[in-house]
Amino acid sequence: MRRFSAFISPESRPAFNAFLTRVFADELKQSCEVQLLNAEKHPFFVHIEANADAAEHTCRLVVEDISARKTAEAALHNAHDELEAKVRERTAALMQANAQLNAEIAEHKRTEAALQHTQHILNQAQRVAHVGSWERDIAGGIISWSDELFRICGLPPQTFFPSMAKALQAIHPEDRNAVHRMLRGAVEQGQSFSGNCRVVRPDGTIRHVRLQGNVLRDANRKPRTVIGSMLDITDFKRTEEALLQSQETIRRLAAHQEWVKESERKRIAREIHDELGQNLLALRIDVLMLATRTECSHPRLNKRAKLALDHIDTTIKSVRNLINNLRPAVLDLGLPAAFEWQVKEFQRRRGIACTLDISGEDASYQLDDDIANTLFRILQESLTNVSRHAQADRITISLSKDGGNVTMKVSDNGIGIRQNCRRKANSYGLIGIRERVTNLGGELAIDSRENEGTTLTVTIPAEHPSGNAAYRGPGRLGSGPDQNFYN
Repeated sequence: MRRFSAFISPESRPAFNAFLTRVFADELKQSCEVQLLNAEKHPFFVHIEANADAAEHTCRLVVEDISARKTAEAALHNAHDELEAKVRERTAALMQANAQLNAEIAEHKRTEAALQHTQHILNQAQRVAHVGSWERDIAGGIISWSDELFRICGLPPQTFFPSMAKALQAIHPEDRNAVHRMLRGAVEQGQSFSGNCRVVRPDGTIRHVRLQGNVLRDANRKPRTVIGSMLDITDFKRTEEALLQSQETIRRLAAHQEWVKESERKRIAREIHDELGQNLLALRIDVLMLATRTECSHPRLNKRAKLALDHIDTTIKSVRNLINNLRPAVLDLGLPAAFEWQVKEFQRRRGIACTLDISGEDASYQLDDDIANTLFRILQESLTNVSRHAQADRITISLSKDGGNVTMKVSDNGIGIRQNCRRKANSYGLIGIRERVTNLGGELAIDSRENEGTTLTVTIPAEHPSGNAAYRGPGRLGSGPDQNFYN
């Protein structure tokens, strides 16, 4: 017969021994749970209850097999542990998701705040720049306007709901059809658009605007959305009109000054001729008579008289040149004669070969004095520019009068005009020529190629434009100086 303790598994023996100690130490019933080994050494759990018999020094045991309960408890414990693990895992996942959601909410708030700030900045920028923006969904027909666009059109954004028809109603009636065609053509062709028009506000005030925009396409290359902008250019228009008016005033003033200068030149030339020229002629006659009478009787006096006569002739020549520089009297003989004289004088002074060709349906060139003076001064300025800058050795000048216009061309074989030279602030020669031509309603063209020469073409109406009548003075100052003095 084997002892009961032999069936106790090694792991449970300390607990069983402690249990027996408690049983014999106290008469009360004690209990414990231990692991036993069966005949095949397979463990199983039992519940033991015992109490001691102190007289006989024995104890009675009640053993109950609780393996099934232990297995169920172990399974329940494992399930509880697994559930706790899943709860912890799920709680961690929920906390992570919650943290991520809070982060996304915070990021969304920051993005929304940044978007609102950007929209505010955009609205302020549009207000400062006077640029309104709009967008139209072609399929849905929905149109949205920016605040600045409402302000430009003078419409309240709280009560006005934009549509294509209402937007066109805001356009000036004279510009409405053109704007409609521009927008429709942009949508049909799927391209950008731009143009100027006028907007009429409800109070009747008119604003000048510039429309610009583009058409966005979908994946099938069909027009999907039209986006555009409206720039208020009213102030620019006013500035432009003021600038044009100022330029016109300056041009008129310059033309008047030119007329005054030419008139003053003519007056000074006539006075020099009438006063100084006549006195010099009278003095020359007296000295010539003195030289003639003293030729035999007073040789020394005759010599002095001839010397004085030479000085008088030199002075007369200088006066003649001065008068010609002020206003050549040859202009009174007609423009062709003045051109021939000027070309000969230029060849004599500068030594540059010149060819002059005068043609046209009216060989007499009966032109207004202002037009003749302008063409002559332009010829002088052109020849001067060629001699100073072109490094040319040949010049061709042509003058023709056909179809109510007078055309002058001056061509050289020099180095040409470089672009940077045309833009110089002190290029007053070309500026002066252009202003002279503009004042008479003409056109100026300059064809210049580097190292191939320059051709200057001036075309002026043969009669004064009615719009430039204010440029003229009170009229011609009479006939020119006596031709005998110049010859």
